[in-house]
Amino acid sequence: MNGPLAALTIQQFLADRLASWGSTDVVALVAFLLAALVHATLLISLFAVLPLVYIWLERKVAGRIQDRLGPTRVGGKFGWLQTLADGIKLIQKEDLVPAAADSMMFRMAPYLATVASFAAFMVLPIADGWVGVAAECGAFLILALMSLEVLGIILAGYSSGSKWALFGAMREAAQMVSYEIPMAICALIPLVIAGSLNLQVVGKMQAGGFWNWFIFHDPFAFFAFFCYFTVATASVKRAPFDLA
Repeated sequence: MNGPLAALTIQQFLADRLASWGSTDVVALVAFLLAALVHATLLISLFAVLPLVYIWLERKVAGRIQDRLGPTRVGGKFGWLQTLADGIKLIQKEDLVPAAADSMMFRMAPYLATVASFAAFMVLPIADGWVGVAAECGAFLILALMSLEVLGIILAGYSSGSKWALFGAMREAAQMVSYEIPMAICALIPLVIAGSLNLQVVGKMQAGGFWNWFIFHDPFAFFAFFCYFTVATASVKRAPFDLA
């Protein structure tokens, strides 16, 4: 990547510090691997903690809306550790593989779906100076990586050895593909406004306060934001879109 944004990556920072270690190709490879490791470690640590807070908060808000208490019994007065207790319970569940299933493919399917989701964060700028891999076409790369999750769903249904599981996987895959079309169209609007597919450029053009956000740029961007939010909610299977 050329230009001033090249210095705003973990990979380039490490490459500059390791420049005296050996040949350019070796340093570039080591910097890339270390940048990927640092980025992945930070993201996994972040997303291991955030669900504990957000799920607890969602349950509390839902409890208020539904005129009930919500979590109160685990972790003190406010049920702070309820989500952690649920996670420990789920970890202790038995890992079952159907007798007619292809064991290797069946076990590989959830990893494929998860890796595709996490890989998208490698090109997403988290903050100024924090991006795993700078890419000129980062927006399209994220959309492409997110679409790979469908392969994990289909692989799980196909390898289960059950035609009913395969039918369910095909139904879920059809829903996911239908979400991706409006999501991609809505994502194009801020890219057109910025005139770039580089997500660092898109982010920097919205710096300086919320009044510079693209959502307030024109009515089409305002509508696209809420359309994207709705489709994104559907894509993660949250109510009322948990159809499968």
